Amino acid sequence: MNNKNASWSADTQKDASWAADTQKARAQALEPFDAYLSRNAEQATEAMVLAIKGKRGHAEEAEGTPLSGRDGAALASAFERLEWNERDWCGAVLSPREAPLLTGECLRLFIEVLDPMIVVTLDEEARKEVIQALGREAERADGLRKTIEIQGRLLVNVDGFEAALDSEIDKQHVWQQLKQASRAEVLKRFK
Repeated sequence: MNNKNASWSADTQKDASWAADTQKARAQALEPFDAYLSRNAEQATEAMVLAIKGKRGHAEEAEGTPLSGRDGAALASAFERLEWNERDWCGAVLSPREAPLLTGECLRLFIEVLDPMIVVTLDEEARKEVIQALGREAERADGLRKTIEIQGRLLVNVDGFEAALDSEIDKQHVWQQLKQASRAEVLKRFK
């Protein structure tokens, strides 16, 4: 092996070690947010898409696990159709039974540590809290359109995902909004 290849191999090993250390540190920083997540903190660090639900639904009231009901199953199916695999996305509920409401600077920190490419708000409560947490720039941009690029992320707002499951018309409306969070859309926007 020549010196150039040996140097490249050492740099690659350093990069891999740094990436593993970074992911471990992010997972540790997410541990206080476990009650809010649909996956454990380590798995959540792999997510490129974060779907946030503001209001607890029936399943969260009964079981307490975020996105454990039919809305979680429908969301998994929708993300699969949008070309995201199971590891590519993670869900969160801002008001789980066993933890305080996640708002303001804590919500901003949660989003920053998770560092998704896309944040999808699944209801009006989540939209309001996320916009407020992201600050004035997000508040100004929010009035312009439903899907916005903010702070290096795509923010996709959905009009009541769980409630829409009871109506074919509402499901179609929500599907049109969710399509803004497709893998193809992200690749187009963030080339």
